[in-house]
Amino acid sequence: LMFNIFMRNVLIQDAQNKLKSDTKLIAMQVNNEYAKYKEMVNQLSHNSQVKEFVMSIDSVDSVLEHPRYEEIKQLLKDTNESDEDASLSWIGINSINAIIYDTGFADLSDDYIYYERPWYIEMIKGEQEIAVSPPYFEAVDQNHVVTLVASINDQDMNIGNIGLDIYINDMRNFVSEISLGEKGEALLITTEGTYIVNPNSWIQSKSIFDNNDPLYVLKDSVLTGEPDLKEMVLNKEKVYFYYTKLDIENWIIGGYIPIGEVHKNVNMVNMMSGVMVLSAFMIIIVFSILLRTVSDNKILIKLNQELIEKEKKLIDNNEEIKNSHDVVWHQKEEIEASYHQLAATEEELRVQYEEIEAYSSQLEKLSEQFEMAMNFTNSAIWEYDIKTKKLTIPHGFKANRSNNLEVMDSLRIDDMIYSEDRTTFWSSVESYINGETNELHVQIRVLNKDDGLDWWLIHGKFLEHEKHTIRGMLVDITKIKEQEDYIRTLAYIDPLTELPNRRRFIEKLEFSVSKNREGAVILLDLDNFKDINDTLGHVYGDLLLKEVSRRLSLFTSEEIFISRFGGDEFLIIIDYISDKEIISEIIEDIITYLKQPIRIDGNDNEIGVSLGITLYPQDSTDVNQLIMNADVAMYHVKNTGKNRYVYYNDQMKSEILEKSRIEQKIDEALKEGFKLVYQPQIDPKTGQVVSGEALIRFKDESIFPNEFIPIAETSHRIIDIGRWVMKESIQQLHRWKTKGLTIKPIAINFSPKQLMDHGFVEYYKDLLEQYDLEAKYIEFEITESIFLTHKEETIDFLNQIRNIGSKIALDDFGTGYSSLSYLTFLPVDSVKLDKSLCDRFVEVKDLHVMKSLISLVQGLNLLVVAEGIETYKQVELLMQLECDLIQGYYYSKPVDHAKYESYLDKIFD
Repeated sequence: LMFNIFMRNVLIQDAQNKLKSDTKLIAMQVNNEYAKYKEMVNQLSHNSQVKEFVMSIDSVDSVLEHPRYEEIKQLLKDTNESDEDASLSWIGINSINAIIYDTGFADLSDDYIYYERPWYIEMIKGEQEIAVSPPYFEAVDQNHVVTLVASINDQDMNIGNIGLDIYINDMRNFVSEISLGEKGEALLITTEGTYIVNPNSWIQSKSIFDNNDPLYVLKDSVLTGEPDLKEMVLNKEKVYFYYTKLDIENWIIGGYIPIGEVHKNVNMVNMMSGVMVLSAFMIIIVFSILLRTVSDNKILIKLNQELIEKEKKLIDNNEEIKNSHDVVWHQKEEIEASYHQLAATEEELRVQYEEIEAYSSQLEKLSEQFEMAMNFTNSAIWEYDIKTKKLTIPHGFKANRSNNLEVMDSLRIDDMIYSEDRTTFWSSVESYINGETNELHVQIRVLNKDDGLDWWLIHGKFLEHEKHTIRGMLVDITKIKEQEDYIRTLAYIDPLTELPNRRRFIEKLEFSVSKNREGAVILLDLDNFKDINDTLGHVYGDLLLKEVSRRLSLFTSEEIFISRFGGDEFLIIIDYISDKEIISEIIEDIITYLKQPIRIDGNDNEIGVSLGITLYPQDSTDVNQLIMNADVAMYHVKNTGKNRYVYYNDQMKSEILEKSRIEQKIDEALKEGFKLVYQPQIDPKTGQVVSGEALIRFKDESIFPNEFIPIAETSHRIIDIGRWVMKESIQQLHRWKTKGLTIKPIAINFSPKQLMDHGFVEYYKDLLEQYDLEAKYIEFEITESIFLTHKEETIDFLNQIRNIGSKIALDDFGTGYSSLSYLTFLPVDSVKLDKSLCDRFVEVKDLHVMKSLISLVQGLNLLVVAEGIETYKQVELLMQLECDLIQGYYYSKPVDHAKYESYLDKIFD
């Protein structure tokens, strides 16, 4: 009896402690997500560009015509992409009752008055800088959301809003999928009494705080007291219930486990006690076991206490991580603000430069304005007496200059004017006095007290009543001259890398060619740089470009000129050198130096480069032609393996012509020159054809798919080919069906470029309806490259295809960047193992590798298809591994529709 009581207390205490700790951990994860969303809204609400944009909007047209409209959309898109599909940020504009999304401008209907929206009502209360709405149904994108919103104000008047919709489905799914114990669950609850658990109606109509519900007793403690463990009846079952508050105002996380689940172990102990009564011998044995159990239980209790302590440390560490995260976000905000400020300054300098260029045509107007410009910054009135040769500055320069200039004679003027400008000054004075010019207008440099040089603009005319006195304005234009010099520099310098830009390169090359020099032009391109920008961001990519530019600049000399062409491309001139061996040595030194790892943010990046080289004057003396030659040679490297260099030759022109010829043949074949062949996919256990793959071929041309498909993918032609293959496959299935034959699914390949075919889904539906064919007979084969960009849109597209009824196969698995992690979220039904993978691992010595791979894929409820199987030994080994389907020359090469028709009911050996 004592043992039963002891075990009961221990088991119940352990179960209660675990319920508390699990509930707190779930709440901590939800709080972290909420903090991230709140910080995203905070950043947007403090972005000066956003406020300026909203303040400048007064009509629908002003949105679309605004110069920052695209930047604002990109800012929202970057915010949304940082959290994939779990949230949506937007900007509301009061004056036109409209909302800006990352996809564009939404002019809201008259019945959508966002002054009445739940988030707006919370915001105007003004209790928090970032308000949180209660859950509601958002009709615009048909989602249940909670909105975080911050007000955009102009002189304490609300003119707009920064909003971020958190999709409750994602939060609800996360919480509802967590199990506590065997039958317990976690609940996401609002203190008003609704708990968000029902997937079909996200707000359950019955309140957990209903007077008839046992949880009603929680209401006061939830709202005002501290969380505590309760025993109650929930869903007609006694449970232990624990809850804790969330950072989201008025929300809590609750968790429960059935008391019966805990008591199962106690009942087992009772049964053991009954057995002990039956036999004295068994009593001794069981007693010893119980002693050991008690000892082990003490250890377990101790371990449990240690786990609780570690949990507390984890919670503390998480708070530190959260604080660090906040610091990083604030630092990022400061960097972005500095960057935008720099961009604004640069734009301002460019505008000033344009004004300076127009300055000469406005001299007369400026001279009239300067006559009365006493209060103009850094200016003064001066008088020069021709008879006495004295210069007087009666007004100005006293309060705002280091030199207190008042009266000086001609000798002091010469001492003050920079020696190289004295002749210019006195010549201008003499020319005006002699009537050779209508006015005195000259720019000179003068010495300041720090022995530096300032620029003065001197303008003057004779006084009407005193023909021996010249009066005018002195203007300090030192800053304007500095800005003018800086802007001239900007015109020839790339602002990111500080290398000479394309304009400076062309001038340099034109000069070299005009002097009949010999040399080389090299176009250098970074390999796979787009992937770095897409995965790590443009800021990371800019840092990488800066380091590459720094390394390249080390090669600059009298013979070598380095410039940035644009993007990740650099143009290099090697002047005075025509020997290919010397040029190649220089190029190899550059490649070797650039290959050394570049460390950014603690990560080492290895950069490969592709270089195209053309020689002058051998290849051409035309600057544009030389750049084009280098470009052709560089792309030849890209298409033949990358990470090396090649010299331009006429054969490369032939390759371009061959590409044009194939493009023409594709255009012609789309009318009547293509055909489909079919390769069966066999179930090795039965020998029956389960499905087939449709492959496109030319009817009368010896152009292979590996030649024309890559060319088609560089243009719209792949879209036309994709539609042609789909229509031809559906028509062929319709013909077999009409003949009464057994029809089996056909797989067609889908290129990532076909995602640009926005009408594809509707076109597919129309074909299925036109030929009375079920979608299950068409399967789409994709490769992982389809997810490199626009992952969300791609997954949405594939889900549309699956919802129609077609299946998706992941092709070429085992090549490139294939990863099993993709299979955990991609909407696919089967995986096709590439021939190279099968050739390598379908061997007796490597069979365990293939077995593990097939088991993992099948464990995700996906079919496994082995491609390129050519021998009976491979078939035999794959059968042992229970591979689902086999495709390859062992069974059949691709055949025409007539031959494939005979396979439909055939049993293969």
